[in-house]
Amino acid sequence: MKMQFKTYTYDTYWKERGLTPAEPFSEEKQKFILSHLFKLDFDSILEFGVGNGELSKLILQNFSAYFEGFDVSEARIYQFEENMNYHNISYSKYKVFQSDFRDYEPQLKEYDLTICSHFLLHIRPQHINEAIKLMLQHSKKYMVFFEPNSYYPGWPQRWEYYNFPYYYDKILADFGYKVEYFDFNKRTGLYLVKK
Repeated sequence: MKMQFKTYTYDTYWKERGLTPAEPFSEEKQKFILSHLFKLDFDSILEFGVGNGELSKLILQNFSAYFEGFDVSEARIYQFEENMNYHNISYSKYKVFQSDFRDYEPQLKEYDLTICSHFLLHIRPQHINEAIKLMLQHSKKYMVFFEPNSYYPGWPQRWEYYNFPYYYDKILADFGYKVEYFDFNKRTGLYLVKK
């Protein structure tokens, strides 16, 4: 059964918060992310913070793996579904739910890949370890995230009130994992953890 939500446009959601909606992934960003995902072997994916579905769309158009995701925002889930419909991606290819990451109840016990894009930077400092721990716990093979590079010179230690910079290598080292970083444009990049 398809989820039903009130009519609430993506633009309205962000404008009410005084913010700008996310732009679609550039062709360059799509190629960059795919170049790394094609090197991995996975049959199931859990995406944290699907947002408007840009990363999800990229995955669903290029891989046949089981796909599941969630987002805390009802408006973002609505935009996700609009995005999938616009790109003719069948509802039968994915499962998406509205939930906070702390309350989410996964449909599977583990996934080959947990993934997110610009999700972790919105997690408050008191919850970042919990978010990363959950991504690690739900992953059998890989954790991949596309996030800002906090080591980039000139980045402030705290951005806008809704963004938080993190040193992911240090956080993951505390969990006993090494993270590989692949630079995209000096300000952002792809982080990979192999289990």
